[in-house]
Amino acid sequence: VERFGGGKVDPSPLPAAVAPLRAGVGAPEALYRDVFRGGAIGETLAAARADVTSLTTKDPELAAFRRELAEDEARHAALAFRTLPWLSATFPELEAVREEETTAFRQGASAADRALVEPLLVQL
Repeated sequence: VERFGGGKVDPSPLPAAVAPLRAGVGAPEALYRDVFRGGAIGETLAAARADVTSLTTKDPELAAFRRELAEDEARHAALAFRTLPWLSATFPELEAVREEETTAFRQGASAADRALVEPLLVQL
């Protein structure tokens, strides 16, 4: 970031990363929705976008950073796609939530995003 005029960036606390998981009624549903939206969908799209921008970035260091970012986001997406079936198997009542989230994604996503993610949704 410094190299591009953004100043020095140091690691700092990320409250959302250390927030306790919600427990009780509705917790599995909330977790499923979060993993679906942020992990399966968000991380997949982030990986694809970082990969595309790495191919069009002229600066070799920035291109390498974006490739690394794409790989990292892809690992996060893969974890989400492993977590969702586990959640469904552990909490069978989440079937309706899976259907709701899948339908909402299909209705709200661009054609390009649907084309990218749709083949991955079959494993859920």
